[in-house]
Amino acid sequence: MKRICFLIVLMGACVLANGSDNKLLKIAVVEFSINNAEIYRLRHDAVSMRNLVQSNIVKSGRYDVITRKEIYKLLKNEKIVMSEIYSSENIKKLRLHNVSYIVTGSVNVAGNDYIVCISLLDVAIGTIIYSDAAEMYHGTKTLVNRFLKILGTQNGNEVTTIDRERPSDFVFVEGGETCSSFYICDHEVTQAEYKAVIGINPSDFSGDNRPVECVSWPEAIEYCNALSRKEGLTPCYTIDKSRKDPNNTNYWEDIQWTVTWNKSANGYRLPTENEWEWAAKGGKQSKGYTYSGSNSIGDVAWYYGNSGSVTHEIKTKQENELGIYDMSGNVHEWCWDWYAYNRPNSKDYTGPSSGNCRVIRGGSWCYFAGSCSVSNRAHDSNYRDCDVGFRVVRSAK
Repeated sequence: MKRICFLIVLMGACVLANGSDNKLLKIAVVEFSINNAEIYRLRHDAVSMRNLVQSNIVKSGRYDVITRKEIYKLLKNEKIVMSEIYSSENIKKLRLHNVSYIVTGSVNVAGNDYIVCISLLDVAIGTIIYSDAAEMYHGTKTLVNRFLKILGTQNGNEVTTIDRERPSDFVFVEGGETCSSFYICDHEVTQAEYKAVIGINPSDFSGDNRPVECVSWPEAIEYCNALSRKEGLTPCYTIDKSRKDPNNTNYWEDIQWTVTWNKSANGYRLPTENEWEWAAKGGKQSKGYTYSGSNSIGDVAWYYGNSGSVTHEIKTKQENELGIYDMSGNVHEWCWDWYAYNRPNSKDYTGPSSGNCRVIRGGSWCYFAGSCSVSNRAHDSNYRDCDVGFRVVRSAK
């Protein structure tokens, strides 16, 4: 029996309707899309999910909910196509109508799974600031409740102040001597998150909340771009699969795509080694720990001494000074950089121009304690290993 999950995207603005502090935020819940029009069940569930979300928002009494008829009229008059609703031009049109939030979503089939993700995008800045996912039959209720809590509507709670530039589960890392400010996900990309975007789960150790592994560096790059496009952001990478990377000196690798980083893009990407290490050490809040968040490795990491030779669910160990989990142990994490044996001490260094392997950091479930320290450096070729995963970051503009 197939399982179903949804993607709910919330787009918001930090202005109040009509510019008045006494008026409610204007919110619209538009139709949910599907990825297979031949499956009737998808169409039915997409409508049901949209109605469920809208009815809960209406019950809260905290938002000016735009009716479906008004939504259709707005989209028609402004000539906005749903597939292009995230474009900068359409975002500007929505601002002119004082739309504070837009909720949309999708019902997708991936193999035997029907997968629900929730994302929160600020219309004022054109950036998604919340993202979540769950299995339909077993996780929809919890997913919607979390969504409503973010909106400040759950059980009549007060409307909370949302950091409208920070995506959900992301931590703002203030820059320092080695890197500029950026946002980093507080956990490694999970198997559920990877599958919701790519459609497959390559991991050896199965579990939705376990970190995805057996993902090569090029595949991690592809995930970043796919997630960016899914959330209406500009992908950070240009990938040319037809052209062998002239900067890759490892002639034995089977994947040698040419990848270019567009540093002005606002999408998801891999951290540079400087960014990764700065965040792992706790940034400006650092207490000088040996491992990410503690001098006792057992407090913060799954490693050779306690892992039982498997990966573990994310966020089951203590976080570091910035509230980031698993930067020591569990799985190694890909960085953007080619590996440099003598890394220069310069701000915003992005690695040498060429190389034969990429940087991985953090140690893993099958490594000894010393390899999980925040200062330990490692590297790997573009192969798939069951102890290598990744986490994503976004630039802070």
